Amino acid sequence: MTTPSEAFDFTLDQLTFVAFFTLLERADDRLVVGLWLIPLTYGVLVNATLLATVLGCKELRENPSYYALNHIALCSASSRRVFVLLASSSDKLTSEVHSELAPNSPLNYTISFVAQCVWWAFVFELTFVAFTRFKLFARRVMLAVVGVTTSMGITMCAPHMHACCRILWLFDDWTNTYYPTTTWYIQFDFVVTLTTIGIIIVSYAGVFWRLRESAEIFQTSTNKGRDQRKIALQVGLMCVVYIINSILWNVIPYIAASKWVNVAFVSTTSIQCGIHPTIAFAFNRRIRKELSAKMRSTIRRPPRTTPYTTTPSL
Repeated sequence: MTTPSEAFDFTLDQLTFVAFFTLLERADDRLVVGLWLIPLTYGVLVNATLLATVLGCKELRENPSYYALNHIALCSASSRRVFVLLASSSDKLTSEVHSELAPNSPLNYTISFVAQCVWWAFVFELTFVAFTRFKLFARRVMLAVVGVTTSMGITMCAPHMHACCRILWLFDDWTNTYYPTTTWYIQFDFVVTLTTIGIIIVSYAGVFWRLRESAEIFQTSTNKGRDQRKIALQVGLMCVVYIINSILWNVIPYIAASKWVNVAFVSTTSIQCGIHPTIAFAFNRRIRKELSAKMRSTIRRPPRTTPYTTTPSL
């Protein structure tokens, strides 16, 4: 079995770091890298801010209900798009990186393997949260859940290290693909994706039914009702984003798409790594309050002063 090969679109002189920023022929690459780096930068920064906010507050850090949120934020900050976008951006800059990340290179499918592990750990964690949205668990249980979902993500992607079902990134087409294209893993990926989507949809159908049935109780307890709705909406929006991206992930490869469609798809899905923490900040008043307090304390912190000493004159 042979692996796909990829030819250079430019000469080696045109694939230098300086040429990337100066040559007119590389304008498309500059546009692509810019489109990719904007959501990537925002996603990494906002996820880092969320993690720093939660971990910097003892009350939030020790609250088991925030373990899943921290895990999702960590997965989003290091999602498959972050790995792929960094590799793709580097590939577009120099010929040395391009040759190291060629489709027949072990580094190519190894990066995809690590990225997919993070992705599936996120998927399984999100599915668990959607399924158990209104339940609180002990600290030990939540730590076990984080470990189990991470292990499931690694197990799910283990076949990618075998030649039977690798995911390769094709840099000149700005997209990735299963290789071989007839691998059994395509159907397996599709079934697992549909299963997680089905669990999420059924879970939220139950959530909305519960909210509807509990309307009278919530009317007598306004704060409780408002908090429940915010929790449901927060996780629900995260799930909607995941469902949309999963559908596109399984549809785009089967349509006659140009490389610019691939660029748009990758750019759109890369936004996901910044959407989840944004949703958390928008709907979680406790996190917003803690972030605001940290910002105020940082602004009001007095500058360090060097002790003034005098030298006695002779």
